[in-house]
Amino acid sequence: MNKVILMGRLTADPTTKNYDDGGQTTSYKLAVNRPYKNKDGIYEADFILCQCTGDRGKFVEKWFTKGMMVAVVGSLRTKSWKDKDGTWNNMTWVDTVEHYFTGSKSDNSEKADEMPVTNEPVKGQTKMNAETKDDEDDELPF
Repeated sequence: MNKVILMGRLTADPTTKNYDDGGQTTSYKLAVNRPYKNKDGIYEADFILCQCTGDRGKFVEKWFTKGMMVAVVGSLRTKSWKDKDGTWNNMTWVDTVEHYFTGSKSDNSEKADEMPVTNEPVKGQTKMNAETKDDEDDELPF
Protein backbone atom coordinates (compact mmCIF):
# COMPACT_ATOMS: atom_id res chain seq x y z
CA MET A 1 0.00 0.00 0.00
CA ASN A 2 1.32 3.45 -0.91
CA LYS A 3 -0.72 6.23 0.71
CA VAL A 4 0.48 9.57 2.03
CA ILE A 5 -1.57 12.06 4.06
CA LEU A 6 -0.04 15.47 4.82
CA MET A 7 -1.18 18.72 6.36
CA GLY A 8 0.91 21.85 6.09
CA ARG A 9 1.29 25.32 4.64
CA LEU A 10 2.20 26.15 1.06
CA THR A 11 5.66 27.70 0.89
CA ALA A 12 4.82 29.55 -2.36
CA ASP A 13 2.03 29.83 -4.90
CA PRO A 14 1.68 26.66 -7.02
CA THR A 15 3.37 26.62 -10.42
CA THR A 16 2.12 24.88 -13.54
CA LYS A 17 4.27 23.46 -16.32
CA ASN A 18 2.55 22.89 -19.68
CA TYR A 19 3.79 20.23 -22.09
CA ASP A 20 3.74 20.07 -25.89
CA ASP A 21 1.24 17.19 -25.81
CA GLY A 22 -1.30 19.37 -23.96
CA GLY A 23 -0.67 17.86 -20.54
CA GLN A 24 0.32 19.84 -17.49
CA THR A 25 1.75 19.34 -14.03
CA THR A 26 1.06 21.65 -11.10
CA SER A 27 3.68 21.64 -8.33
CA TYR A 28 3.90 23.13 -4.86
CA LYS A 29 5.80 22.54 -1.62
CA LEU A 30 4.19 21.98 1.75
CA ALA A 31 5.93 22.90 4.98
CA VAL A 32 4.87 20.10 7.33
CA ASN A 33 5.73 20.43 11.02
CA ARG A 34 7.31 17.46 12.74
CA PRO A 35 5.33 16.18 15.76
CA TYR A 36 8.16 16.82 18.24
CA LYS A 37 10.44 19.67 19.30
CA ASN A 38 14.18 19.72 18.66
CA LYS A 39 16.76 20.16 21.45
CA ASP A 40 16.09 23.93 21.39
CA GLY A 41 12.35 23.42 21.96
CA ILE A 42 11.38 24.34 18.39
CA TYR A 43 9.19 22.36 16.00
CA GLU A 44 11.11 21.79 12.77
CA ALA A 45 9.40 21.36 9.41
CA ASP A 46 9.94 19.19 6.38
CA PHE A 47 9.41 20.75 2.94
CA ILE A 48 7.66 18.22 0.75
CA LEU A 49 7.19 18.49 -3.01
CA CYS A 50 3.64 17.75 -4.18
CA GLN A 51 2.43 17.44 -7.77
CA CYS A 52 -0.88 16.88 -9.53
CA THR A 53 -2.16 16.88 -13.08
CA GLY A 54 -5.28 17.63 -15.12
CA ASP A 55 -8.34 19.09 -13.42
CA ARG A 56 -6.78 18.59 -9.98
CA GLY A 57 -3.86 20.76 -11.06
CA LYS A 58 -6.21 23.43 -12.39
CA PHE A 59 -8.08 23.42 -9.08
CA VAL A 60 -4.88 23.78 -7.06
CA GLU A 61 -3.57 26.55 -9.33
CA LYS A 62 -6.83 28.50 -8.95
CA TRP A 63 -7.49 28.14 -5.22
CA PHE A 64 -4.19 27.46 -3.41
CA THR A 65 -1.91 30.34 -2.41
CA LYS A 66 1.28 30.82 -0.41
CA GLY A 67 0.76 30.37 3.34
CA MET A 68 -2.53 28.49 3.00
CA MET A 69 -3.04 25.54 5.36
CA VAL A 70 -4.15 22.48 3.40
CA ALA A 71 -4.32 18.72 3.70
CA VAL A 72 -3.50 16.42 0.81
CA VAL A 73 -3.80 12.71 0.12
CA GLY A 74 -1.76 10.91 -2.49
CA SER A 75 0.99 8.41 -3.07
CA LEU A 76 4.76 8.63 -2.83
CA ARG A 77 6.67 8.62 -6.12
CA THR A 78 10.39 8.34 -6.80
CA LYS A 79 12.55 8.78 -9.87
CA SER A 80 16.25 8.08 -10.46
CA TRP A 81 18.33 9.18 -13.44
CA LYS A 82 21.90 9.57 -14.51
CA ASP A 83 22.87 13.05 -15.71
CA LYS A 84 25.31 13.82 -18.54
CA ASP A 85 28.23 13.76 -16.07
CA GLY A 86 27.34 10.22 -15.01
CA THR A 87 26.05 11.26 -11.57
CA TRP A 88 22.95 9.49 -10.27
CA ASN A 89 20.15 11.77 -9.10
CA ASN A 90 17.05 10.92 -7.09
CA MET A 91 13.77 12.75 -6.68
CA THR A 92 10.85 12.01 -4.36
CA TRP A 93 7.43 13.68 -4.39
CA VAL A 94 3.80 13.12 -3.46
CA ASP A 95 1.41 12.56 -6.37
CA THR A 96 -1.68 14.20 -4.85
CA VAL A 97 -5.22 13.05 -5.65
CA GLU A 98 -7.23 14.73 -2.88
CA HIS A 99 -7.02 18.33 -1.62
CA TYR A 100 -8.71 19.76 1.48
CA PHE A 101 -8.97 23.28 2.88
CA THR A 102 -8.09 22.91 6.57
CA GLY A 103 -8.00 26.45 8.00
CA SER A 104 -10.78 28.96 8.30
CA LYS A 105 -11.58 30.96 5.19
CA SER A 106 -10.13 34.11 6.74
CA ASP A 107 -6.89 32.29 7.58
CA ASN A 108 -6.46 30.77 4.14
CA SER A 109 -6.36 33.46 1.51
CA GLU A 110 -7.49 36.70 0.03
CA LYS A 111 -9.70 34.56 -2.25
CA ALA A 112 -11.68 33.42 0.81
CA ASP A 113 -15.02 34.85 -0.29
CA GLU A 114 -14.80 33.00 -3.62
CA MET A 115 -13.69 29.62 -2.20
CA PRO A 116 -15.96 26.70 -2.97
CA VAL A 117 -17.82 25.35 0.05
CA THR A 118 -19.31 22.00 -0.85
CA ASN A 119 -19.48 18.39 0.15
CA GLU A 120 -19.80 17.42 -3.51
CA PRO A 121 -16.68 16.73 -5.56
CA VAL A 122 -15.68 19.33 -8.12
CA LYS A 123 -15.19 17.90 -11.64
CA GLY A 124 -11.84 16.12 -11.59
CA GLN A 125 -11.49 16.79 -7.87
CA THR A 126 -12.19 14.52 -4.96
CA LYS A 127 -14.03 15.58 -1.83
CA MET A 128 -13.05 18.88 -0.23
CA ASN A 129 -13.28 19.83 3.40
CA ALA A 130 -16.44 21.89 3.74
CA GLU A 131 -18.13 24.01 6.32
CA THR A 132 -21.13 22.06 7.53
CA LYS A 133 -24.06 23.02 9.67
CA ASP A 134 -25.03 20.74 12.53
CA ASP A 135 -28.68 19.83 12.64
CA GLU A 136 -29.82 20.15 16.24
CA ASP A 137 -32.69 17.76 15.53
CA ASP A 138 -30.39 14.92 14.42
CA GLU A 139 -29.76 12.21 16.97
CA LEU A 140 -26.50 10.35 17.35
CA PRO A 141 -26.71 6.80 15.95
CA PHE A 142 -25.38 5.27 19.18
